[in-house]
Amino acid sequence: MVDADTFELIDGVLPAEARDWYSSNGYLHVRRAVDPSMCSHLALAYGEVLNRSIEDDSGDIWYAPAAHGGRIIQRFNRLNVSSPTVANFFTEHPSMLAIAKGLLGDHAHFVTGEEGSEGAVMVTKDANNVGPHGALPWHCDGSFTRHLPINPFINAGVYLEDCNEDGGCLLVIPGSHLAFSPSRTRRNFGIALAGGSRKRESGECCTLITRLTASLGRRSGLSDQGRLLCPRTKAGIDSTWVRW
Repeated sequence: MVDADTFELIDGVLPAEARDWYSSNGYLHVRRAVDPSMCSHLALAYGEVLNRSIEDDSGDIWYAPAAHGGRIIQRFNRLNVSSPTVANFFTEHPSMLAIAKGLLGDHAHFVTGEEGSEGAVMVTKDANNVGPHGALPWHCDGSFTRHLPINPFINAGVYLEDCNEDGGCLLVIPGSHLAFSPSRTRRNFGIALAGGSRKRESGECCTLITRLTASLGRRSGLSDQGRLLCPRTKAGIDSTWVRW
């Protein structure tokens, strides 16, 4: 069974009911937007860039303290600048273009980071992350970009691995983009959803509007016996789109 917030492209086009859901709720999921081979290709490209950037001590890498000591990688900003593969994916992949244009119109434009934003961002959820941003509190993306010429924008992220709530997937408060302020949304709208009860699948695209209140849960880490329950790192790439 497919959740009410989850759709598929039909003949390469975002269906009208998906756009209606997005307008009312502020987010949507698109299944099978990216095939498994492309997800693997993107992950491989990230690995190649990551190794080089660590050696160069790139400022685009954000680190977090690790449970076992030392530090781990939490995110990689402007990945599209470092990787032609990632840049081409967001500017040329038909599914990403169909989703962006379906929500923003034919003038939808991928934000590269040249205007001061973080461009395409690889987000990793590691059970060993004990830093303050291992789980992000409730927030609106637009609150971080008020000084940039990209508001309003949409965030379109692609899961490169299957992920559920215990894996630190995106949490949202549906309809909260219609509230006056993020501080009022939990009182006005009640519950937060992790996109329904179903896990998010590799190749799925999650899209949300600037004003939506969202959070990233902390990835499940240690059991009562101290054994890692989720030893592998989950990953996804976020992108920003505007109407220009």
